[in-house]
Amino acid sequence: MTIETTRLRLRLFEILDAEWLFSVTRSDEVHKYLLGAYNHSLDQAVDCIINYYSKGDCIHDFYFVIENKETHEYIGFLIITPNFEGEFEVAMFTSKEYWRRGYMIEALWAFVQQIPKYSTLKFVVNRQNEVSLKTLQKLNVTEITGTVSERIFILEI
Repeated sequence: MTIETTRLRLRLFEILDAEWLFSVTRSDEVHKYLLGAYNHSLDQAVDCIINYYSKGDCIHDFYFVIENKETHEYIGFLIITPNFEGEFEVAMFTSKEYWRRGYMIEALWAFVQQIPKYSTLKFVVNRQNEVSLKTLQKLNVTEITGTVSERIFILEI
């Protein structure tokens, strides 16, 4: 599955993405907010792509690389998985050099157009993750609850 906007291409991961995935999942930015997105080695990144990230479909999980449509530069990734309540939980990452350019909002809205009506996207965000919190404000999400360390939002489609 590939989704395109005027600037972006959201596509499934490929083996060629392993080196980039390994490098970004080793960064402190990713560890700080996406604890489960850690790869210990390049081989593990390849394994994740082969066994998980390249198998998303419209019923199960979605693992998208977000790339610039013209230059093919990696902008980030978007991981969306269904939970037991029938919602889709969202994990998103944008490389720091692409912050505050509207790429993640554009990618999320493009994805939203592909999922069934009456779906719910759920965002669990670390209270210190100011970039993600600002992104969600622009999406007009509803805060439903939170904990000392996290805020939980939903976006109903």
